[in-house]
Amino acid sequence: MKPYRVLLPLLLFVSTCLCRAQDLQQPFKDCQLEGSITVYDYHQKRWIYSDSADAHRASLPASTFKIPHSLIALETGAVKDEHEVFPWDGTPRKVAAWNGDTDMKNAFANSTVWFYVRLAERLGNSTYRRYFKRMNYGNGKMAKAQGQISGTTVILPSAPENRSCFCRSCMRGSCRSSNRTCRR
Repeated sequence: MKPYRVLLPLLLFVSTCLCRAQDLQQPFKDCQLEGSITVYDYHQKRWIYSDSADAHRASLPASTFKIPHSLIALETGAVKDEHEVFPWDGTPRKVAAWNGDTDMKNAFANSTVWFYVRLAERLGNSTYRRYFKRMNYGNGKMAKAQGQISGTTVILPSAPENRSCFCRSCMRGSCRSSNRTCRR
């Protein structure tokens, strides 16, 4: 499970937009949504923002949280490997791919929330704090997640620019996880 598999489609989209000199805010406007995009152009060594203020504002990381979450679970042995299957609890969910047993590889691809909730229960807050500090992820303050994730699960608010830096460090193999974990 490599972070570039998640980032590559996004980077291709952004580079297409930049080549056409498009407004990166336009897709949000078209859908009547508030949002932003923050990308680091590795080759040009520069940041690209649709909203530079938002790029530095801490917020819940949403789906990008799967990256450090998965690394921490693999690093600590909370899962044997990315193929360890967690049994589905039988609760019907809106996303069809979430209604069945799953492993980390598929949970990552399908953003299977219940899988990551179970991982969070196995890991606990103290493990998260230790690894977030070690990985330089987020702002050091943990917050309870809203919506489908609840209970003991916490997510560390971080700014989009911080999350992008974290992904870059993973791609370079310097996110402070073992080489064994990063190769997965």
